Amino acid sequence: IMSIVKQCKIIVVDGPYYNEESGHMAPLTRLPLGSEILVIGSNVEVIRSKNPNALKEANCLLYFGWREILEAIVNEMPNLEWIHSLSSGVDHFLYPQLLQSPIIITNAKGAFSSLLAEYTMAAI
Repeated sequence: IMSIVKQCKIIVVDGPYYNEESGHMAPLTRLPLGSEILVIGSNVEVIRSKNPNALKEANCLLYFGWREILEAIVNEMPNLEWIHSLSSGVDHFLYPQLLQSPIIITNAKGAFSSLLAEYTMAAI
């Protein structure tokens, strides 16, 4: 049995407060074979300064930020196929052109459920 795995060329957008020393992106060092992070940045200008070709090459976007930043980045990514939001909701950054595009949008829904439940129980 053969499986087909899509190779992702990823741009990570972690908002304006990204700190490379924080280590919170460490799990991304264990990506599937053939996938790679091209750049981590907070906006188009930072991404271009770190890797001038990333916006044209990337087909995946791992995103945490605001709609205006997302819209500017998406407009510069001709090969974009998939956006994954690090937040549990995506309605705060959706806009008509994105909704009408063939880009797949996923999110982290449920990723924080057990943590929130534990916090709630502890707070009671």
